[in-house]
Amino acid sequence: MPKELVGGDADQLHEDSHSLRLVEDAYRPATQTTLILNASQPEYNVAVRSRRARDNRRTITVVAGTRTIGYLRISISTVCGVLPPVIPANMVKFESKKTSDGLFLTVKDDNDGEKTLIIPIFSPMTGAFADKWKIDHYPPHLKKWVSGKSPKAILNSSHHHEKDTTKPLSLLYDRISRREVTWSSKPQFGVTFLHIPLYWEWTEDIIRRCKTTLMKTYLIDAVYASMFLYKCNFPLMQRFCEFWCPTTNTVLIGDAESSISLWDLRILGGLPIYGAFYDEVVPTALELEGSQDGEQFLPASCKYMFTALQSIMSTSRRSHITFEEWCRFWFRAPKRYSATILPKVVENFSHFGIPESWSNKHEALTLLNVPEEHRQQTYLAAFLSCWLCAFVLPLKNLGCIRPSVFKPASQLASGQRISLAIPVLASIYRGLNELSRSLTPGRSCSNFPAHYVHAWTAQYFGSHCMSVHNFEGAQTIAFHGASNVKKLTSVEAKAFIRSGQDINWIGNCMRNPKDRLLIDDSTLRQDVYFLLSIRSCFLTLRYDNDHVVEPYSPHRLSRQFGFCQNIPGALKPDSEEPSLQYLWSLFQTSTQVGTKSSFIIPASGMNNEIRSRTTAPFKLWWKTSYSSPEPSPSPPLVISSRKRKVDNDNDTKADSSDKGEKKASSQFPDERTIFHDFFGEDEAKLREKQKGDQAEDDFNYVKELEIMGNAFTFNNPNAKELEHTTASIDPNVLVAASDPVAMYAAATIIARGSEVVNESPAISMEAPSFTARVMISAADRCAARFLAQQMRAKLLQTPLSNIPALDPELKELFGYITSKNIDVTSLCEHVGAYVSHVSSFQALDSSENVHPSLSSLEERLTDVESCLSDVKELKLLEQKKSELSSALASSEDSLGKHDAAVTELTVSHYSIEEEVTATREATTKRKKAEENFQNARTALESLHWEP
Repeated sequence: MPKELVGGDADQLHEDSHSLRLVEDAYRPATQTTLILNASQPEYNVAVRSRRARDNRRTITVVAGTRTIGYLRISISTVCGVLPPVIPANMVKFESKKTSDGLFLTVKDDNDGEKTLIIPIFSPMTGAFADKWKIDHYPPHLKKWVSGKSPKAILNSSHHHEKDTTKPLSLLYDRISRREVTWSSKPQFGVTFLHIPLYWEWTEDIIRRCKTTLMKTYLIDAVYASMFLYKCNFPLMQRFCEFWCPTTNTVLIGDAESSISLWDLRILGGLPIYGAFYDEVVPTALELEGSQDGEQFLPASCKYMFTALQSIMSTSRRSHITFEEWCRFWFRAPKRYSATILPKVVENFSHFGIPESWSNKHEALTLLNVPEEHRQQTYLAAFLSCWLCAFVLPLKNLGCIRPSVFKPASQLASGQRISLAIPVLASIYRGLNELSRSLTPGRSCSNFPAHYVHAWTAQYFGSHCMSVHNFEGAQTIAFHGASNVKKLTSVEAKAFIRSGQDINWIGNCMRNPKDRLLIDDSTLRQDVYFLLSIRSCFLTLRYDNDHVVEPYSPHRLSRQFGFCQNIPGALKPDSEEPSLQYLWSLFQTSTQVGTKSSFIIPASGMNNEIRSRTTAPFKLWWKTSYSSPEPSPSPPLVISSRKRKVDNDNDTKADSSDKGEKKASSQFPDERTIFHDFFGEDEAKLREKQKGDQAEDDFNYVKELEIMGNAFTFNNPNAKELEHTTASIDPNVLVAASDPVAMYAAATIIARGSEVVNESPAISMEAPSFTARVMISAADRCAARFLAQQMRAKLLQTPLSNIPALDPELKELFGYITSKNIDVTSLCEHVGAYVSHVSSFQALDSSENVHPSLSSLEERLTDVESCLSDVKELKLLEQKKSELSSALASSEDSLGKHDAAVTELTVSHYSIEEEVTATREATTKRKKAEENFQNARTALESLHWEP
């Protein structure tokens, strides 16, 4: 009886089947066709026994001659995606047709008129067929974008009033507090990037084969970032959206505003800021195939994208093509990754090796009749089309290829630079605003790339742990994976956002020892990205007939750039409709360079110092205008020994109403407190919980204690209460806990816990189950957290030059914590990584102080280049002089010879002239003599003499 082919046989059959051309009828019941494998393999007959099985798979029987080898079960998506009948490029006809519904592009198969692809066309904003748009230069460019010097340098804005008359802004949090809306049970925050079969394998081949073009267009970091998955910290993201303000496009945190900037997208996501306009529309047939003066209007790769789309859609008979089908069509190779088998981070791109020659993996290029000179560009354009739809701009038709991306993808593949940070940030602002204004927040998905927001919250809010190893690519890679998501409850996340004390202001700041004054001219080079990031403007996004315009106000988040925060002012109203003309003018204004404006890259500082960079008027204005209201007093907490279930992922029940907040006091905002750890669990469960907790980041515990109000210091103002409490502790505990730090920690918690219990009118009927060993273990753990907090504070506050001197103290602290049988591996890794990077930074910083600054080097480089240009001109002149000198020398030789010849000729001429004169005189004399002779002769002849 035939067996099912599995393992190597099945993989080989799958791999070899990529090189086939099978007609569509081969997939119908009771039909057979010949499966031609590689030359080294025999011929197999393939019989499709069933059209569709219950598990959505087909059964294919493999026969060699008359002997049945076995059968192979292939999913329908594999059959449709791997082996479609391909229409050669020269058999496809492009036409633009105008109907009552608008203009459409038709892609028709000449052999089968029914296989016609019809796509709507919208007016282009770039290219030969775009209108000649005028630029209004709004908002206007300022002569000085920064006023003053660090640490009081203030970032200016050109589209805000100087004085702010804005009333307190309405937030989603306010509507939830008034119970006007509630979160859905499973909220969605943007579009989450998921695993696509064969996409990661294809990405590796693209980086290996097209690395030069990707580096030229500044896309290689952003492309490599799509090889990883990024998970959401749901509690923190939920609170982030609650305090997001759609009027200002900022999140209100503590005593400031913060937001995602263009600079953040460049640093975290690797997206280019400067470049051409991202024009996502379907071109006309003339623009697709036409040319002028020997140059095509669009890269040749664009028409092959539409040909491939027509081929796949005619086979699948569906109106949309999934990412998986697109990947299988263009890259026909075995799978190596899955949703559970993920790629590993590499230190550099050379890990992927050198490109191989075109093979069966790239057979789509052969089937589409792509010429050799256009193969690499077409191959890269196909990948970038998928990358744009799935990772960068998931705007609509989620999970499917949008034909409108073929034009920008082909332009990028040809080496043209396009600004992607601007449209991406516009989509993020638009998506967060829709979510904030929604009547059902989190229920309907707002289409924006969520992974960029997750990376931002990880960098500034610490929602994720950061990888400490070196890697190549965008910084967002440091936060990939589900294991890096920190565990926070909803109440903890809310307290973190509202306090704003632990925000990492220097997350993406430029490192400068002093202010750098720059002018916006042609010599800016890399600093132009910083300038575009700090200029106020309007962000634009255009796809098909949708236009998005969002205000960009970097002066509201001045401290993220290292500036001093001042009153931001109110946005000037603008009533103009977002037309194509308006979008073009706004984009060109936002990316214009060479304006001769001045700006400052401020001197960097420590996080606490940057946090304090605010003006006195701003502090007063913020307190009266935008400070979030303090939480209302809550009833005392009732302590119970029964185990309570807490949802650490979504905590949706507590979010949907205020019941969770009413149950918690200000000191114990969550049901599961450290006091509960002492008295609510038996020893075995507590030890099991400790082992799981040690896998988390130790710094997270410190933040948890700070947020919950349980952080303790040796300068506690309630020292008398602690002494009284210590005297009331079980004597067995006092004898066993000889460690003063652990004893003090236990006393602190018991004092606070007793204080809460005494206030509580309800008392549990069950006796708390705890022992001295349990209390000592928990006290050790709290003491370790306290020491980690103090260690972290000292490391952050100590000048970098003194960090190496802390090594003995750090070792002593680690030794103490380790002596309590507490695993400090993760804490050692983070502290060690910090100390190591501080040493590296100090070494580089000292070398930078020895060597000239980058700006001075750039100025010197410009001067040297100018001098070099002059030298080159002098060399050309010297060369010409040399050539002329040699020519002059030969000319002088010739001239000498000529002079000698002339002299000789002159002498000869003179002698000849003398001879001529003598001859003339002789001739004259002769004539005279002859005349006399004739006269004498005549006289003689006429003489008649007679004697």
